[in-house]
Amino acid sequence: MLTISLRVLGVCLWFASTVAAAVEGPAFKAGFAERDITPEIGMEAPGGYGKAYHRALHDPCKVRAAVFDDGQARAAVVGIDALFIRRPTVQAIRQEIQRQCGIAPEAVMIAASHSHAAGPMGFFLPGELDGASPLVKSLVYEKSVTANPEYLARVQREIVAAVVAADAG
Repeated sequence: MLTISLRVLGVCLWFASTVAAAVEGPAFKAGFAERDITPEIGMEAPGGYGKAYHRALHDPCKVRAAVFDDGQARAAVVGIDALFIRRPTVQAIRQEIQRQCGIAPEAVMIAASHSHAAGPMGFFLPGELDGASPLVKSLVYEKSVTANPEYLARVQREIVAAVVAADAG
């Protein structure tokens, strides 16, 4: 009887130590944050077949970020209310996130919701096609939506701020 009791006690101690080791190991963590990137009334509205301007806004535009940490690596997933986001913008944001949080650029995914009610983030930046023909410049600068550099800088700041907050949370 004593032998069986010692074996049961041994199994219980082994099980308890295994559970305790698992609890002490790395834990999966997730943090979430959002920021407002609603454009101002009067800014260009993207996605039409010509220049259009926001006269009213139905809902706010947001940046929503999630950071996941399994104890060995972290990854950030960001959704933005925008028609699209340009690759150079994504690359700059990834570098700033790495600088502020240490999250590797290749572990940061940024996706746009394709909202036609969002702010002016592209197609082209003012001055980007200054060397083009007069026809191209007219089509791009006068008849299409161009990025608003101040708005674009604000969106970049808010994306980074959302990831930093999600990483801390």
